[in-house]
Amino acid sequence: MVIDSKELTMTFEEYAYNENRYKVLRNSNPEAAKRLMALVDADTKRRWKYM
Repeated sequence: MVIDSKELTMTFEEYAYNENRYKVLRNSNPEAAKRLMALVDADTKRRWKYM
């Protein structure tokens, strides 16, 4: 298997906050949104490193 995609150029947080469902989460519960985005960011980096 060969992965030919480029390395990530933006975080999931930057991408996600372009969608209303994530904006609603951030506005309704900012602490939870921040915690969840940190978890997703760490998982994304871990998966990229694994591949």
